[in-house]
Amino acid sequence: MAAELLTDASRALDANGNPFSGAKWYFYATGTLTPQAVYADAGLNTSLGAVVTADAGGRFVPIYLDSALRYRGILENATGTTTIYDIDPINSGFISQLAYTPAMQGIPDDGSEATDVTAAMQALAAAAAAANLPVKLGPRIYRVSSEIEFFTSVSGEDGTVIQSTSTGTSGCVVRMSGPGAVENLVIDGNVSADPSPWSAGNFDSFTGAEGLIIGANGTPVAGVSVKNVTARNVRRAGFKVEFESSGVSFEGCTADRCRGAFGDGFIAMAARQVSYKNCTATDFTRIGFVADTYGDAPGTFCDQVSYENCRAEDGHDASILYGGGEYNAGFWAEKCGTVSWLNCVGVDTGSRGYVFATGEPINDQAAAEFTATNCSVEGADTGFLVQALSGFAVKAQLVNCNVATDGTTAYAFAAGTARDVLVMTNCASSLSGTSDARSSVKAGPGTLIIDGFSETWDTINTTHRDSGSVFYASLGHFADAVGKIVVRDWKTYDDTGAQIYSVFKFLSETAASLDLTVERCRLRGVGIAGISLKATDVDWQRLGSIDCPYVSIRGGSDLETDSVFSLPVRSTTRRIEFDGVYFNLTASAKWVALFNVSNVDPWAKVSFRNCEFVKNFETGSNAVVLTMSGGDSGTIAGTTGANHLLASDCIFTNTGGTTATPIFHIDSTTDAGGKLHGRGNLKTSTITNPVNGSKLATAASFEAWG
Repeated sequence: MAAELLTDASRALDANGNPFSGAKWYFYATGTLTPQAVYADAGLNTSLGAVVTADAGGRFVPIYLDSALRYRGILENATGTTTIYDIDPINSGFISQLAYTPAMQGIPDDGSEATDVTAAMQALAAAAAAANLPVKLGPRIYRVSSEIEFFTSVSGEDGTVIQSTSTGTSGCVVRMSGPGAVENLVIDGNVSADPSPWSAGNFDSFTGAEGLIIGANGTPVAGVSVKNVTARNVRRAGFKVEFESSGVSFEGCTADRCRGAFGDGFIAMAARQVSYKNCTATDFTRIGFVADTYGDAPGTFCDQVSYENCRAEDGHDASILYGGGEYNAGFWAEKCGTVSWLNCVGVDTGSRGYVFATGEPINDQAAAEFTATNCSVEGADTGFLVQALSGFAVKAQLVNCNVATDGTTAYAFAAGTARDVLVMTNCASSLSGTSDARSSVKAGPGTLIIDGFSETWDTINTTHRDSGSVFYASLGHFADAVGKIVVRDWKTYDDTGAQIYSVFKFLSETAASLDLTVERCRLRGVGIAGISLKATDVDWQRLGSIDCPYVSIRGGSDLETDSVFSLPVRSTTRRIEFDGVYFNLTASAKWVALFNVSNVDPWAKVSFRNCEFVKNFETGSNAVVLTMSGGDSGTIAGTTGANHLLASDCIFTNTGGTTATPIFHIDSTTDAGGKLHGRGNLKTSTITNPVNGSKLATAASFEAWG
């Protein structure tokens, strides 16, 4: 079997791409100068001898090597005065060993590093492109005053630095305008020093160059891999993937000290199929990792972008602090199709940790889709921000994510559209600081589903917690509209690790738009208004006021009130159901208060089933009060059958002595105006009256026990 030296790789060109007319390959046994024959055919039947000469165009005939032997190959010009290559051995991976080097342009690896080599480097890149061969740089600093554009692969080794000497405000150090690999380089943009102090007049007054740009000045590039490259001291971006380029991968890369209003570590602009793995962005003045598009390029978007094991750290001095419009963040995806994050970390990233935002529809796609798994952020004012812009829906999923913040919000599901969806699974937060607007999760107008959440508060301001007007809660919504929320297995802990009651707040601005389902939680709700509520296996410590079209509290829930549990019953109310709820009223003289405010019969609207009430009826008051309020109260009071309740299969336990205090109190001017219905109820024998007056329906039953 023989190995062929392909014709393209067997052409002799100088550094400017001009052919070496009459160049010669000399072939020897490896490690020696003993001539060794090569062949003209794959069967090794026709020998070319040990020396093969190129034609006037620098081209060689096909050359085949005997795979049973090991060769050394030396390529020289026609006169033998210049050695172009000396490769030993060339049997294995020969083509991959062919490359253009700085020495071919008169740049010695050990030469003066103070010398500007811009022209020579540009010529080297052009020659390599003409020969379709890579560039290999030695371990030295290459100082350049303008952009070096490569069209083929370029690599260095330990100590290889391409450093800009630019003091302007445009351009980059290295541009990759063709497919290939960029490996083992340090790219230095020579950015100017930081101001002291930072101000509105100097936050964007940096000189220097961007780092590595992938893209041919507006023409997309496909198929570029970047590995073990550091971009440092740059103005604007360390690494940029330009307009609609695709198939670009980054691995083991670092961006450090990125400056200006758009000082980003890594940014993909309207690009496709871009991946980042084991990359780090540090010391940036905008964002660590960005996927976005150009403001003046509508209809172009990033899509299929992925981040794995990436870290963003030390975002500071964003332009928003000095009158500009850009925020700090660790990771930011906007106007994108699908983007994913896996095992990513943000530390001290400034105002935001992660931002998932939409912009405009993408190729008829119904919504942008973002997924973050095992991701965390520490030290951002807002950990995760999920937001729909321009009426284009966002869909996001967070799995096993964690936020530690002394700012305002761990997870924010911001104002957008009713079509937005955020699903959070087994996420967590740790809240510290003294802000009076802290919360773990802020809900938006779309659908929010939380399956498993753990939060820890280092300190709790009880005044803020119990206020119905302060944005201080475990979960809440404080804007104009809110959608559907499902919460399961939410746990709140104090700084000692003890589980405490969570605080859910939905302020009056939410009107009647919220549909809330809660399961297996311990809640201390405050100022809840304008919602539809369904709860299963919930321990309610306190609930302020629920004004809603639908309430269903079910399944082993534990409700403890230290204030009146108030539920207005309106004409818009469909159902208020308590099923399987444990009402622990022993610690106070409070009760469940139902206010009939719309001249509607609560019958078939309000019911208690399979519930248990524990209260000292001797010294306290009723357990449930159905009263009338509002301008229609007189009409309600005089209407037969206008104020009815249903209680079935409930247990009522009196912890005090025998008392005539009734369990239920129903307001009406006549007994016919209010009735208590139900079967299968049990009460301790020390309770003599189930309901005030003669308002117990004939078929209702309250059997005494104990």
